[in-house]
Amino acid sequence: MNHGGTAAAPTEITSIHEEIIKSHILNKLDGKSLASTSCVSTEFKSLSNGEILWKNICSNHFPSSLNPLVQTNITNHRLFFSEVSSSVHHLPLSHPTKCPKIKNLVSAVDIFYEDEVVFSRVINTESCSSWFSCSPFEIDILEPEEVFSTNVKITGDDQMCMAALEKGMKLSWIMIDGDSKKALNVSSLYPVSVRRQSLLSGEIQIKITYAMIVPDNRYNDDGEALVQCGVVVSCREGEEMQVKELSLIVEDSEGLILDGNEGLEIVQEVIKWERRMKNSDEEREKYKKFISYKSDLTEMKQRKEMRLDMFVVFTGVSLFLSLCMVLLSK
Repeated sequence: MNHGGTAAAPTEITSIHEEIIKSHILNKLDGKSLASTSCVSTEFKSLSNGEILWKNICSNHFPSSLNPLVQTNITNHRLFFSEVSSSVHHLPLSHPTKCPKIKNLVSAVDIFYEDEVVFSRVINTESCSSWFSCSPFEIDILEPEEVFSTNVKITGDDQMCMAALEKGMKLSWIMIDGDSKKALNVSSLYPVSVRRQSLLSGEIQIKITYAMIVPDNRYNDDGEALVQCGVVVSCREGEEMQVKELSLIVEDSEGLILDGNEGLEIVQEVIKWERRMKNSDEEREKYKKFISYKSDLTEMKQRKEMRLDMFVVFTGVSLFLSLCMVLLSK
């Protein structure tokens, strides 16, 4: 009931100046929320597609995206964020389509511990060189003998340390095709494996693995064979965790590292696949499946070699006995 006063008209959010919406509302949202906001209305769709907004979101999640080498390869920040924050999801039914070989492969790497950036670097790899094609597919972010301190201090027993790294050590490895400008995050973001290793020198190091497991359809179409794009981080123990190795390899189910040409074909094919939201638990399950498949292949190979050895021994003994019988019969 109106007691003589004038009822206040409801304020439509579209009547608020767009600069206020951008600076006080939209720039507070994360990527997923901002993408959802674009579905509210045509006005919000226009506002939430702003390049500056998405550039800020990209830099918040992936600080290396501000590097000039990365910026020159981004045509649309919203599309870039969508590509690098998702995982590939596609099972090809035929052999990869032949495309011109990628000439330049940009790697943008960020490492976080408990959401704090501890490392960020961008490098460019000339993937068209004959040296790259014939060598094992391995991209090293660190210089030879380089070691960097993370300022990360982890205390407690082995189990506590491993659990802290699994939960808190996040890594992003974005690969960008310098020709098509397409991008792909080959990291599982969170570790799929954390192991402590004892070196021959007596030094103890921690090996942290991040992986993207995809079907290997180079030689068959059944999707059974798998290939791993694995990021390996080796750390020294001490008062502060020091990283001494940070590299990307492409390994098949038999444990063989693909050469540059084969690895590049895998990356070039996968970068075109469909995407869906990353799921750390799902990535760990894929990694376990890969390790299990790899172990089964190793056992099969060992059994074949054992049967071959037994056949060779049996054949040798048979020939020896036959020769003895011939000699004794004379």
